[in-house]
Amino acid sequence: MELLAIAALAFLVTHLGISSTPLRGMLFASLGERVYQGLYSLVAVATLGLMIYAYGSVPHDDYIGLPLR
Repeated sequence: MELLAIAALAFLVTHLGISSTPLRGMLFASLGERVYQGLYSLVAVATLGLMIYAYGSVPHDDYIGLPLR
């Protein structure tokens, strides 16, 4: 469950921390359009993939803290 929380936080931070701050403009200017988009896409896919993996590894009865029986 901790990995899922970490993965979701990483996904959020990388999206909000890069796309809605001046960091995006600096990276875009220094790397160029294609390289920036490639790296940003790679980070997005990696963090989303980690979230999917973490979601699959959480036991089904651990979502609400009570057994579902």
